[in-house]
Amino acid sequence: MQQSVQGFSDREGVPEYVRGIRALEERYSNIVRRVQLNEQGVLSSGKKAHSELVAINSEIADMKKQLDALVEKIAIIARELQTLARKEDVDVLKKYLNLWEPVNFVTQGEVERIVRRVLDDQGSEKQKPQ
Repeated sequence: MQQSVQGFSDREGVPEYVRGIRALEERYSNIVRRVQLNEQGVLSSGKKAHSELVAINSEIADMKKQLDALVEKIAIIARELQTLARKEDVDVLKKYLNLWEPVNFVTQGEVERIVRRVLDDQGSEKQKPQ
């Protein structure tokens, strides 16, 4: 007679052990596949995140360059604004212009014509018989 292992004969227990081992092997294979899929997902996510990070760093560098250029332009504008006349200076000039009334000034050519005309008029009056 065959010796039984833990109360089972060789024929009775083997098929159940085999089925249990096969079930465990199948579970193990499924777990291995899931782990591989997870690893692939993590690797692809890592690559994607790295490429996005590189793109973001590039955009940040571009923005820094643009910001530096903008700051430089603002500094140039500020220096130019310091050379311009202030509102108070313009108001003072406006008061002087209103006081002098430059519209009423005559040019040297106009004065010479007026003088000639006056002299011509005086000369023609002297030549007229009275």
